[in-house]
Amino acid sequence: AVEAYKKLPPGETALARLVGAHAAAKQYREAEEAGARFEKQFPGGPLLGSVRLTLADGSFAEAQAAPADKAPALLEAVIQRYAKVIAAGSAADANAARYRSAVAHYRLKRIPQAVALLREIPDSDRSGELAGASLLLAEGLMAAARAPEELVDALQAAQALNDMQEAVSQYQKALPAAGPLAPEVTLKLGQAL
Repeated sequence: AVEAYKKLPPGETALARLVGAHAAAKQYREAEEAGARFEKQFPGGPLLGSVRLTLADGSFAEAQAAPADKAPALLEAVIQRYAKVIAAGSAADANAARYRSAVAHYRLKRIPQAVALLREIPDSDRSGELAGASLLLAEGLMAAARAPEELVDALQAAQALNDMQEAVSQYQKALPAAGPLAPEVTLKLGQAL
């Protein structure tokens, strides 16, 4: 596919597809080079968000494959790349970046940041490649839940109750798309109740 896109007439779409083809072939260095050319030639182009998302996804794949001692620094860089997509991408690109950035925060054990990003994704957009957003949000809310004995006043108790109710709601929304994870999601839903 890379060779086919190299032969296309020069233009924004052809260069964006070349970035995607390199990334799909796990040729991340070449994808970065094509992405830099794209940003230089089409700095305000409508495909800029998609190109940045593709490049951030390549960096995320490298971070996930990295040794445990190098992964945190790589995940930090990935989060910064996704922040650029969120700031300038289309709604679909921005929501995909929010979800993937939340996964990176979750892996860095930054649950509140992950929850905040996931809450910004509208429920109506949590399908397809974002179907896991509801499940991850529920997981984050449950992980961040404080023990009842740690709650010192009625306001904290009310917030904790709201978070638990939101977690239950998110587990319920995740269940239809859970596929082979349905038994696990059902068990977690039961625990949240």
